[in-house]
Amino acid sequence: MKMQKTDSMRCATALRCLPVRKSAMALARGVAHFFHALRGVVFLALTSLLIGTQATAAEVCLGESGTYGGVAVTTDGACEVKEKYAGSTHVRLGRFNLREACTFNFSVPMKNLSVRTYVLNCNPADGCEKMVVSVNGNHYPFTAAEVTTPVLDPTSAYWNALAPVKIDADGNLEGATPGSGASAWALVSRTSVSSVTLSHEPLYGQPNGTDNVVCFSVPDPQLALKKEASAAPWIVAQPASYTLTLTNTTGAATTADTVVTDRVPPSLTIGDLPPGCSRVGQNVSCLVPPGFTSSASFVIPVTPLPSAVPGVTNTATASGGETPLATARGRARAR
Repeated sequence: MKMQKTDSMRCATALRCLPVRKSAMALARGVAHFFHALRGVVFLALTSLLIGTQATAAEVCLGESGTYGGVAVTTDGACEVKEKYAGSTHVRLGRFNLREACTFNFSVPMKNLSVRTYVLNCNPADGCEKMVVSVNGNHYPFTAAEVTTPVLDPTSAYWNALAPVKIDADGNLEGATPGSGASAWALVSRTSVSSVTLSHEPLYGQPNGTDNVVCFSVPDPQLALKKEASAAPWIVAQPASYTLTLTNTTGAATTADTVVTDRVPPSLTIGDLPPGCSRVGQNVSCLVPPGFTSSASFVIPVTPLPSAVPGVTNTATASGGETPLATARGRARAR
């Protein structure tokens, strides 16, 4: 764990910890003395609090629009013809000897994206076809190192038995062997993919089209929790406040409630809470519903009591936001 120490003339020492990833959950701790009192004046030291996320991510393969692990996928173009094999939905391109293209758009940038193309044929008696791929609107030329042929698919011996494709001079996937068609598993090395377009193009004759899926690793919702005070100094018996701000730094939507909990010490009187927040005694909870993709802030009004002198301890945590394919769960604590 890496720690950075920051000193202030009138604020307590603050330690900020970076996330530590372990198994399916990472934990980030930030430790700070929040209040220091001098002659009835309460000073606040600020710290940023991080919530860790799991270190692994599940892969999904799709041939149609939908929401997958918090990622919304939309399609444009000739994407309406679907075929199902081995429990997966494939988009069929190139029927009737036509040039057809389908674009997949992602709500957040993707990485570890791949394209799997099946039954890409090149039969001198019938015709020959190729698959041209564009990433973020620009042609993507595959290299030999990025393409595995034929597809090594653990769910389908049929796909694995297909002949391999070849890569033409422009980096496109092209049928190479007469027969029942070829297949390829092509990895897009680019680390930020907002859209990918699959374009089926006939070379000659009457090719029979291809079945295709796009695969990617579902990004984890990564959350950060920050606490900021109202204008310093805080004075005993005078109203003040602090703001809890929860931010989703990846934009991958959560699919379960996220709860921000603040254990307010008894030396602070809690005022009227904002919408979404409730209290039981000195424990304040603020609910962020599923589908959270950006940021949410909650202003917590408090009034320091004389018992706040010479100092108090304040603890805030956030947890939840689970998705069926990836879990973002952790806690950040300051005291």
